[in-house]
Formats: sequence, C-alpha cells, structure tokens
Amino acid sequence: MNRTRRLSAPLTLVLTLASALLVTAAGPAHADKVGCWQRGCIFDRAVLEADNPARNREVGNDNCNFYSGYWGNSGDDICGDVNGSHWRSNSWCADFVRYVWSQAGANTTGLDPWAGSFYRANATNGSYHPKESGYTPQVGDAVIYDWDGTPGLGTEGWDIDHVGIVIDYWNGTLNTIEGNTTGSDVRDGVYRKTRPTTQVVGYISPRF
Repeated sequence: MNRTRRLSAPLTLVLTLASALLVTAAGPAHADKVGCWQRGCIFDRAVLEADNPARNREVGNDNCNFYSGYWGNSGDDICGDVNGSHWRSNSWCADFVRYVWSQAGANTTGLDPWAGSFYRANATNGSYHPKESGYTPQVGDAVIYDWDGTPGLGTEGWDIDHVGIVIDYWNGTLNTIEGNTTGSDVRDGVYRKTRPTTQVVGYISPRF
C-alpha cells in the first residue's frame, strides 16, 4: 500500500515561494560575508563595527584608527599595532565607510581616504543621487555632507567634508553610522548619529 501523502496545492505553493525567497536572500556568494545580503549586509557590518570596542575609537591624539590601517597606504604610519592590528593616522570617515562596503561585498573601485571620492567614483554610473533630486535614502547608502554654509559639491566633490552610512530614514529623519565623528566618548570613533538633512549634499547607492 502506498502511504505517501500528497501535499495540498496551497501548501505546495507556500513551500515553493519560501524556497524561492531563501535562494534570493542568499545572494551571490562573494557578498555573504557576515551572514546577510547586499544592503542588509552593509547594515549588519556597520552595526558590528559600532559595537566593537576593540577598534571603534581612536587611540592617542593623532587620529590613529583601525580603518586607515586596514587600507595600508592611508595617512601616516605613526600609530603602531593596537589590539593585534596595524593602525594608521588619518582623517578616516571615508576609510570607515569603504571598509564597511568592502566587507559587505559592495564595489569600492575608485574610493580613497577622501569623503568626496564617493561622489567622484560614482558621479556618472547612476549611483549618485543629489539631495535635490527627491531621492529617498535607502539602508546601506553612503551619505555625503558639506558643513560649510550652503551644502554643495564644489569642484569635483572637493567641498565634501564627511561621509557616513544610512541605516534608517523616516519622515525626514536620517539615522546613520559614521566613523571619525563625536559621540558619548571623549574620543572620536564610530557612532550612531541622527542628523538633519540640511547639510546633506547627496547619497550614493552601493553597487554589488
């Protein structure tokens, strides 16, 4: 006697859809570095860095930080080894964001220690969105700021002063994780920030 039971059509459909969602969520193998996928992976990595006391604060008074040390040729080699890694001295907001993007499998071609490089590397490939375009920031985007007067790019993005990672945007409120910024500690570090958009110049969508 055949005791195999056939699944009902609705249940079969549910399982098929669930399997498809799992395959889609897995994403390309190169992006699955911290058990997540694409924009979600950027979010997870940024949170991981914000919560990592071994490297989320500067050491000393010379901008010594892990993220510039990771890139090897960023800034000055005056910091030595800290917590088992070689740190370097530099303004490092861009080094932090490109580190998070790289660990999440996002394209970092053309990025360098300057915050404006996020604009310069993506100005013509459809990934850059000026604030005045009406674009709604998405999780994982890089957000670029100009602190001086009326926000603007300047020549080829050289007026850009700072860059962070969007982790949430709702009803005009921008929540980010940023490096080389101030927070609860006396030292500059990686912090969660809630910022107005008045000094935002634009957003850069990650490419995978």
